[in-house]
Amino acid sequence: KYDRINRGFNATVAAPFANQIPADMLARYPQLRNLRGGLDFAGVSGNPRVVGVNDMNNWQPRIGAAYQLSNKLVMRGGYGLYFLNPNNDTLQTVGFSTNTPLVN
Repeated sequence: KYDRINRGFNATVAAPFANQIPADMLARYPQLRNLRGGLDFAGVSGNPRVVGVNDMNNWQPRIGAAYQLSNKLVMRGGYGLYFLNPNNDTLQTVGFSTNTPLVN
């Protein structure tokens, strides 16, 4: 419920680099043999492929236009109605910017 910052990180998965730790480091720090923690990727090992469920039954009109004013200047405009917020505010990463990319 409150693990939004840690989404995508699984503390119980064996770390993929645990077998690459040099022997001298393992001699000094034997607890590294049981190193845990790794990324969970979308669509792998039973994880869902998407963050949210898409509703394909609803649609809203959208219209756009573009006009070339000169060789180097184009004016564009558009209008649309949406059922959801078009800038994905529902997928905010708490504590970071709203455009933090997802592992997908």
